[in-house]
Amino acid sequence: MKNIVLTAAILIFTMPVQGVMYKCEIQEESYGEMVTRTHYTQIPCAEDAQQLNFDYQISDENRATSQERVDDLQRVLEQGKKEEKIKALTRMKSSLHNQLATEQSAMEQELNALKAKKRFAANNAAGAQWEQSISDEMLAVTQKYKVKIEIIRSQMDNTQKQLEIEMAN
Repeated sequence: MKNIVLTAAILIFTMPVQGVMYKCEIQEESYGEMVTRTHYTQIPCAEDAQQLNFDYQISDENRATSQERVDDLQRVLEQGKKEEKIKALTRMKSSLHNQLATEQSAMEQELNALKAKKRFAANNAAGAQWEQSISDEMLAVTQKYKVKIEIIRSQMDNTQKQLEIEMAN
């Protein structure tokens, strides 16, 4: 797509310019007097319209200037893409940081709820068994969030590496 736009821009800047205009003398009333005004249009404006032909060839100097403009536009476009990618990576990094904090907070809430539940275990065999099941549940919660947090940290590391590469280029 970039090559098509670049090719089109080069062709536009290097093509000869041709045009046709018409010059018409038209009688009009202005402040109660008849005056003759000259109008220039792209279509004949009267039967006696005089056709004016324009045929300009772009010089080699202008062609080189046009190529420089295309090159400048391409550099600006590339710089804009780079800046946009850096912004996107920065937003992703921030989003991942927020996700990490959310997951850590959710894990703490679940563990605190289970700890509070554990306090109500009776001091007998049934209570010990119930306390053990809560401890197993706490271990499962910890493992669940450990995996989620590791995935987020891995994504954060990858995003940071991509960000460093983009900023180095």
